[in-house]
Amino acid sequence: MITVRDRHDLLPGQLLKGRACWYLIEDIASEPGALQISARKLSGEPATYTPKHGVAYPVTVFMAAENLMVGARSEPRRQIDLILPELVWPFGRQGDQITLRGRSYRIDGVVEGSDNGTTLRVMVV
Repeated sequence: MITVRDRHDLLPGQLLKGRACWYLIEDIASEPGALQISARKLSGEPATYTPKHGVAYPVTVFMAAENLMVGARSEPRRQIDLILPELVWPFGRQGDQITLRGRSYRIDGVVEGSDNGTTLRVMVV
């Protein structure tokens, strides 16, 4: 539970930025002068996003190892989720790179229908 001063701009589904992580608001209960927020901590891994033509910047990513796929040329492909508010436009473009745990992954494209307003899923090689 997170307690904050009464605000009218918070809604379930929104993201709150903490000191070192993000929280996804699941439910809000109003009390006199305060809000009780039920939120889920999004604890991804620190990574670096490097646009094909631009400057690298830090992001938080979630990599699902079980999403290993094989591409048309038998190359391994994985899916990585990125937190949307951390991304600088333009993002999710083919050729951009994500560096995670000392390894670079090249973005091959955005997974169709994955932009849910909170995260964006990209296919990487």
